[in-house]
Amino acid sequence: MIIYFNKRRIGTILSCGCLGGTVLEKNIDFGHVADIYDYYANVDFDIGFFKTLCKGHKKILELMCGTGRVSIPLIKEGYQMTCVDYSEEMLDVFRKKIGIPRGTPENVERTGPEYMPGNKEQIGPGSTPGIEEQVGPQDESQDTSPNGPQNVRIVCQDVCELDLGERFDLIIIPSNSISEIIDKEKRRQALRRIARHLTRDGIFFCTLYNPEYRKSLADGQVRYLGKYDLGDGRSLVVTYYNVFSPETGIISGSQFYEIYERGLLKEKRCLDIKFAVITIEEICKMAREAGLCLKAVYGDYEPYHYDESSMFMNLLFIRKKRCERISRKRR
Repeated sequence: MIIYFNKRRIGTILSCGCLGGTVLEKNIDFGHVADIYDYYANVDFDIGFFKTLCKGHKKILELMCGTGRVSIPLIKEGYQMTCVDYSEEMLDVFRKKIGIPRGTPENVERTGPEYMPGNKEQIGPGSTPGIEEQVGPQDESQDTSPNGPQNVRIVCQDVCELDLGERFDLIIIPSNSISEIIDKEKRRQALRRIARHLTRDGIFFCTLYNPEYRKSLADGQVRYLGKYDLGDGRSLVVTYYNVFSPETGIISGSQFYEIYERGLLKEKRCLDIKFAVITIEEICKMAREAGLCLKAVYGDYEPYHYDESSMFMNLLFIRKKRCERISRKRR
C-alpha cells in the first residue's frame, strides 16, 4: 500500500525523521545521498521560528547541520554561525551552496576581539582556553569574498565528541536529528558536550517528534514521499518505510530513491535508517544530568503548548549552575 501525505510537513516526517546530519555510528549515512538530498528535504516551515529564536544571540552553533538547510538563512541574516556535522559529503554540499572552496578547512580564520584570549574557563579535555564568552556586534552584511561568507565556520565533527574550543550563547539541533544517536549513553555524552560549549545561562534548543505520533507512522507500510525535478530532464522519486521495535525503542527502515532521465529509470539507491524514539521524560532527565534546565516545551514552531496531540516536541534548555550542582551530586 502506498499512502500520500501533505508535502508541507512531509519533509520532516520522512523515514529518517530528520533533516540534519549524521553521527559517528552512521546510523543514517547521508553521504550516500548528499548530491540529491536538498531536492527532497528542502523545507522551510521552521526557518521563521529559528530566525526569531536567534535574535539577541551573538554566537550560534548548529549541530548535525547537514547541508545547511537551517544555517544558511541565519548566515544570510548576519548571525555568527558555527556549523557541525559528521558527514563530510553533506558539508561539501553546504560549502558549495555558500561559495566556500572545497577543501577549505573550517572555512576561514576567524578574527576580531571576540576570539582574543582573556577567558580562563576551559570547555573540556583537548579544548582551547582563552575564548571569551561574548562577542561583539553582529556583521549584518554577508561577506562575498572568494572564501565565502566570513560569519560562518564549518566543522566536520561528531556531536558525541564535540570539542570546538569556544562557547556559544545558543546551540540548536533542529529536525529531530538528535534521535539519530540511538545509544542512550552516547546521547548523555552528547548532552554533556553541548552543556560544556554553552555560556553561562546559554540556551540549547532541540526538536523531537511526539513519540506516539512517530510510532504511529512506523507500521511497515511503504509511503510515497514525492517526485522531484532534478533538472536536465531528470527526476527523483522517493518512497520509504519504517518499523518500530517496542523491545529496543528504535525505529528502523529504508528510503528508496529512483532517478529517471526523460522517463526512463537510470539509477536506484537505498538508504537504511535507524533512530531512537525519545520521550520528554528521558531527554529532560539526561539534560538535567548534564547541567541543562528545561525552560519551555512547544508543540509546534509557534509558542503552542505541548500536549499528547502535538506533532512536535520542541525543547528549550538553559545551562544553569544549579543544574550542574544537582548533576554532580547524582554522579
